Amino acid sequence: VMSTMMVPWAVTIIPQYEMMTQFGWLDSYKALIIPGMISAFGVFLFRQSMSGISDELIEAAKLDGASDTRIFHSVILPMSHNTIAALAIFTFLWNWEDYLWPFLMITDEKKQLLSVGLKAFNGQYGTDFGGLFAATSLAIVPVIIVYLIFQKQFIAGISAGSTN
Repeated sequence: VMSTMMVPWAVTIIPQYEMMTQFGWLDSYKALIIPGMISAFGVFLFRQSMSGISDELIEAAKLDGASDTRIFHSVILPMSHNTIAALAIFTFLWNWEDYLWPFLMITDEKKQLLSVGLKAFNGQYGTDFGGLFAATSLAIVPVIIVYLIFQKQFIAGISAGSTN
């Protein structure tokens, strides 16, 4: 998992592009959503988070007769809310700020994402700075909303990680 995090993303662009073309996902939102849902960082983050859960809690749940599914849903998942919130914020920000991947995947101008659409304010001979500033201000609103929704869990997750 750690070694895949060390591979630069630019190295994987061509193989991922070919995969999306073979799946028939070119010019569809599936090509943006599905690859963005899974990351080596997420696997590493959850592994570190769940390794901090004491074995005694899991053993106590087993002694109470809970199945593995029940232990996951009743013990492990509630203790991982902060990790889920942190990963949700990071994943959203990484995908929201991405320019190259949506530019390659979406060819229809009507489906194009905001990060690529901001480029339209740059003309050949000048830039509409007023329009660019207004559009950029609107582009920040979803980021602020996501942060406000997950703020409490995100800060709790950071402070819990600093005490270990």
